[in-house]
Amino acid sequence: MHERGIVVPNRLINVINHVAGCVNHERPAPGTIILTRSENTTMRELKLTEVETLLKEGIAYAQSVGRPSSIVVVDFGGHVRGALRPEKGRIANVPIAEKKAWTAVAFQRPTDMVRDVMLPGAFGYGLQHTDDRICIVGGGYPIFDDLGDIIGGIGASGGSIEEDCECCLVGMRKLGFNTEFVNPLAAKK
Repeated sequence: MHERGIVVPNRLINVINHVAGCVNHERPAPGTIILTRSENTTMRELKLTEVETLLKEGIAYAQSVGRPSSIVVVDFGGHVRGALRPEKGRIANVPIAEKKAWTAVAFQRPTDMVRDVMLPGAFGYGLQHTDDRICIVGGGYPIFDDLGDIIGGIGASGGSIEEDCECCLVGMRKLGFNTEFVNPLAAKK
């Protein structure tokens, strides 16, 4: 018999079952949901080599245009996987780049598209004040795998908006990640 349920990453199953008292074949309390593993539930993560490529390509582009931009890559949960601040890079750029990457993951779209819904008069106006990690300045992009699942984000800070955007996109293009984004709200205007 096939049971239907929620797909949960395998690494979380052990933690959840442990908290529920389901390890070592203990009998769970009545009403406890028991999670089992499925070989088809593995989530793709950014590989360390991909994180390194995204960072190095972004920094190389920034240096080629004379900017000391910083780059940050986050995972699908918005947690930092890597960051680079070059010589003469301002210390403020790293947290700004992190916020851009986090915002891109949280809203699953580039930060310039997030900005569109948070301007005065837009339906999302005010959301930028609900979480101090939100950054509505261009220069942050979500990274999707081949199945369309979000696997991370990248943000850059230190140049113009166009330069920050290119710092992100150059590494994404090199790795074959999608760099064409359609604003899901564009058709609703």
